[in-house]
Amino acid sequence: MFDATFWVAISFVIFCLIIIYKKIPQLISNLLDSKINEIKSEIDNAKNLKHESEKLLQKYKSKIEEAHAESNQIINSEKKRN
Repeated sequence: MFDATFWVAISFVIFCLIIIYKKIPQLISNLLDSKINEIKSEIDNAKNLKHESEKLLQKYKSKIEEAHAESNQIINSEKKRN
């Protein structure tokens, strides 16, 4: 009376109805939302770390410049003595 494709189609429809009834899409959405929030917080943390590292880099660059200026001053004062 009915062939196999009919029963596969009926099974598929029943399966889809069960999924909708069990609110599986809602669960998947909630999981995705939590993962999105986790990734956003990691990105914010990375931005903060980048900003802090840029500050430290600038600080150490200025210290290096000061050290070069001081070494040049010492060299010039020693040249004047000789």
